[in-house]
Amino acid sequence: MTNGNEIQDAYVAVMGVTGVGKSSFIATCSGKPVKIGHNLESCTADVEEVSFMYNRNLRVHLIDKPGFDDTGTSDVGVLQDVAHWLSASFVDGVRLSATSMWSDEEGKKQQELERERQLIETDAFWGLMYKRGSRVFRYLNTRESALDLVGCILSLHNKITLEIQDEIVNQGHEIGETAAAHELNAEILRERANYLADLAAAKEYMKTAILEHDSQLQQIYKNQIDGLQDQIQRATDEQQKLTQTLEQVTRCKEEEFSAFREQIMREREQERERYDRERQEEIIRLRQHAEEERMRQQEASLEERQRAMDEQKRDHEAKIREIEERHRNFMNNLPRPSKHPEKATAQLTLLRPLNGRARRDPNTTHRTMAHNDGDGSVARFVD
Repeated sequence: MTNGNEIQDAYVAVMGVTGVGKSSFIATCSGKPVKIGHNLESCTADVEEVSFMYNRNLRVHLIDKPGFDDTGTSDVGVLQDVAHWLSASFVDGVRLSATSMWSDEEGKKQQELERERQLIETDAFWGLMYKRGSRVFRYLNTRESALDLVGCILSLHNKITLEIQDEIVNQGHEIGETAAAHELNAEILRERANYLADLAAAKEYMKTAILEHDSQLQQIYKNQIDGLQDQIQRATDEQQKLTQTLEQVTRCKEEEFSAFREQIMREREQERERYDRERQEEIIRLRQHAEEERMRQQEASLEERQRAMDEQKRDHEAKIREIEERHRNFMNNLPRPSKHPEKATAQLTLLRPLNGRARRDPNTTHRTMAHNDGDGSVARFVD
């Protein structure tokens, strides 16, 4: 634990093989999103640190270390990652604690109790650590349970130095000279020996298949031989990696970090270009929409004006029909021509004012109606 002006820092290393729930525990405990894998593909490619405020004066750093048997990183790579981080940080205040996953279902608790007992009593599992002072806590997959576990670890107030930290930092050993590397190298040698034995057997089977002219078996054994040769080459490469010095590992990590940073910069640039492109496309789309809206408004205005003009036209046509109707009525009310041509000239004459009285023209046998038009003339209409 490191003292500061106001806030103290505590570092807790979370270790375990792939799939035991390290990332899930850290996410639950910290309340922060952490990439979690729920299958055999490990999601933690390197040492990661997730920090959160345990209380007002204490900041806890949960160190998520990649697990051995990782599907994406070799055991040698995991060892180098862990050794590099531990030697670089050389943190204290860490005590190893084992955890087991517990559920809330009563039916499963008995099975979990039995599982816990087997883990504690078996040296190959937790037994050896338990005998040397490690403690077992029941993690119930809740934040309260996770915080209780971390709080119990912090309450021990123990400052320990891991063996690999002492070997590298205090004793000046290289990674390949540590006890962990020796154990890992022995495991690689055992695996390589098994691969070589399997390869020799596969080659013998291949000879038999060739003698029997069995092309199907030949293809099967060929695939096996190719796979085993790849495994042997990887084991050889892993042994070679174990000989790398801490300086070489550090330089390699710096190169990896530099490449990762460049990748992030490229991705950010690509993201910015994508954003700018989408923004321009959105601006163009909005402009097109505005232009289409303006055209629709113009079309609507033109349609409205057309409707008004059509209405005026209908009113005008109606007035014309009305005038024509009045003209037809007027024409229909005009006097008809006389059936006696010789008397036609006598049908309408100018008379003196008769004050609107009817009289009979002495020159004709027709009765006429005289009307004063106001200018002294009189129109005569024939019966």
